[in-house]
Order: sequence, then structure tokens, then C-alpha cells
Amino acid sequence: MENENKKLPPLKFLPDRAEMPWGTVEYRLADLGFIDSMVSEGWLGGNTLSDIIQTYLERLTGETSFNWYGTQFPVLVKHLDVKGRTSLHVNPDDESAEQRYDAFGKTALWYVEEAGPNARLYLGFKRDVTASEFWEACNNNNVAPLLHSVTPKAGESYLIVPGLVHAAKDVKLLEVAECSELWFRLHDWGSTERELHLEEAIDLIDFRAWKNVLPQNGTTVPQFGLQKIELKEPLQNSSEGLEDTFLLYICLSGSAVIDVPDEGKVPVKKGEVVLIPAETDKFFLIPSDRDTVLLEVRMDPRPEVRIDKYLWAIRAFKTRSEAADACKGGKVKIADVPAKPSRTIKEGEIITVRKGAVTYTYRVVMPTENRVGAALVPNFAENLTPEEELQKLKAPVETFFVTRDRGAGRPTKKDRREIEQLWDSLDF
Repeated sequence: MENENKKLPPLKFLPDRAEMPWGTVEYRLADLGFIDSMVSEGWLGGNTLSDIIQTYLERLTGETSFNWYGTQFPVLVKHLDVKGRTSLHVNPDDESAEQRYDAFGKTALWYVEEAGPNARLYLGFKRDVTASEFWEACNNNNVAPLLHSVTPKAGESYLIVPGLVHAAKDVKLLEVAECSELWFRLHDWGSTERELHLEEAIDLIDFRAWKNVLPQNGTTVPQFGLQKIELKEPLQNSSEGLEDTFLLYICLSGSAVIDVPDEGKVPVKKGEVVLIPAETDKFFLIPSDRDTVLLEVRMDPRPEVRIDKYLWAIRAFKTRSEAADACKGGKVKIADVPAKPSRTIKEGEIITVRKGAVTYTYRVVMPTENRVGAALVPNFAENLTPEEELQKLKAPVETFFVTRDRGAGRPTKKDRREIEQLWDSLDF
């Protein structure tokens, strides 16, 4: 490849289109082996995404991406034109995919571009179900009554997390996802034409009722971050704070120009994707139409976070001081080892937290030290608390009294510490 020392320009790609039983899928950016997007113009035109990464490595993707994904581009973008109804799928998480298939798992975002008159999205379950109940419903072709479904509207976004059963009907979707097409077909609505993977994937399914809600302007998950930009006036962007990541801009409506000083101007219209290399210092986003909306995709550095901050952020404790005190008191453990408040956490670790009689269990999905809304907690922590522990919350509370001899006076500080230690030691 020529000009290896030349600064990388913004890149646009040729789409790859495939017909499906339910409609069409168009890959707009992908590095999957069987799909390898080709640059459409400029001095890198005709080169594939994988070829460019092999040559320029972190100059294109940034160090965070390179450290986690190596020479594979970490994100794919595709368009789904669903005229019928897709089969019911589930995606694996990264840990299961790596252990079983030596592959990446799949977390995705669906952005609704258009919704037909019969549009439906099937997302998880209406209520908690059992594996045997779901298995029987699949075999009897009676799955729909178990599924939570919504009537989507244009402009809405839905996060498709690993374990969430999902399907779509009569809708046009933009999908931004982790660089994987590893998924499992659980049910095909009575059709026998395609292979099903129910037995293989039954233990990957989250059988709890669907509760996940995604803000309409963006989200951050370990695999990528997204931000919706209503581009009403020119916007200057720079690598300050973002020098470790590429940027993708997907035009959702209208059109714009991406102006990179000394590199030229790149027009982008509805449906197109532009990749800004990580080494780009400064550029401008300039709207060409009044109603221009862009979706920005990036890969944020994965932070080191103290466990006391994390437990407060995921709402396990009301205050950070409460979380720190629980750590100091030996009530917070990782791998059955008490964790100090300063202990840093990483994705996939299992944390147990004893609060009264109940021991809660959490798996770290994404470290964060910023307190999140209750609806967004599943993006950062998976609650694995066993049902028998949760049942303790419903147990009747036993009331008893502690007496103090008349004339003994008010408890001293030492007395209060001993009383607090006593209460902490009781399971009730």
C-alpha cells in the first residue's frame, strides 16, 4: 500500500447488500471476513477495511480498540429492511463467545429509521419465565404470548444486549454493533426451512422480564459509545480527549460536509457512513440541510474504577460513604476475598454485597464512577442475585428490644461502636 506515512483521510465505503427471507440487509461498514468493506474514493479507494487496519493499525482505530480487538475493526454498521418478520434470535456475551467459539460476542443498538403499519419489535419477555416454559412454547409454536413487544416509532433507539431474545417486523432499522455476527436462531414462527439453535443457546438466554430503556440521544456500553447530534450549525470537533479513538458519523437525515483542514471536504448524505481516523487532529461538521441529524460512534477508553464508586454508581448504595463503609466492614467481596474501597474493578468480575440478611451478586458489565439512572443500571451491572436471597426481603421482620440499665446514662462512643458492630453481625 502506497503513502504509508501520509496522514489518513476520512473514509467512505461501498455497501454490501444481501437478500434475506424477511427482506434485505445492507452492510455499510464491516470487518467480518465474509464481509470486508471497501473504501469508495480517495487515495485509499479500492482497499478493504482489513487491509487498511493491517497497514495503519492504531493510527486508524486508536489504542483502546487495538488493545481489545487487535487488527479487527471493533464496530459494524448495517441497515435492515424488514418486510416480513425476522426469526427470534439471541446474542452471546463476550465471555461465552470467547470460551465456546473463540469469537466476540455481540451487543447492538437498533435505531428505527422507518416503521410500517404492522411494525413490531420483540424484546425479551413480558414476565420472568423458565427455560422449560420457553422450550415448550418454541416447540409448540406458541412463543408470541411470552414475548414483550413494542410498536416502534421513527427516531427511537433500542439496545440489544447479550441474552435478550429479539426479533423485528415491518420496520427499517439501522444497526450499530460489536464486530460480530455470532447469534443463534431460537424460533422461526413455524417455518422449518432454516436451522434452529435452541438447544445450543438455551443457557445464553436472559429469562427475566424486559426492563431495559435507552435514552434517545445516545448511550455508552463497553463495546462502543453513541451520541445523536442535531446539526443546526457548523460544529468544530477535535481530538482533545478523543485521541484514543476513531469516530464514525452516520447520517440519519439531511446531509452534511466533514471538513478536515489540509485533507479536504467529504460530503455525507442520508444513510452514508464516514470513518474519521484516530490520528485526525481537528475537523468541522457543517450541515448542508436544515434538518441534518448525525449519529456519532466512538470507542471510549475503558476506565479503572474503585469498587466503592462503582457500587454507588450502580445504585447498590445510596451514598458513596455507605459503599466505602461496607467495603471496610468486609461486606463486599470479589472471588470470596474482601475488597477494600480502593480496589479497582474490571469487566466480568463477580461482586457480592451483604446488606442485612441478603447477599446480592453483581457481574461488572462496564466500570463506571458516574451514578446512573435506575433504568440504565443493566448497561453497567448484571444482577445475578439468587432468588433464595431475594426471598429473604419478603420474610417477616422479627422485632426485639435491647434494654439498658436505669441510671447507666447515654452510651459512650465506644458503646455505640460496639452496638453498631452487634447490629452488623446479626442476620435478620
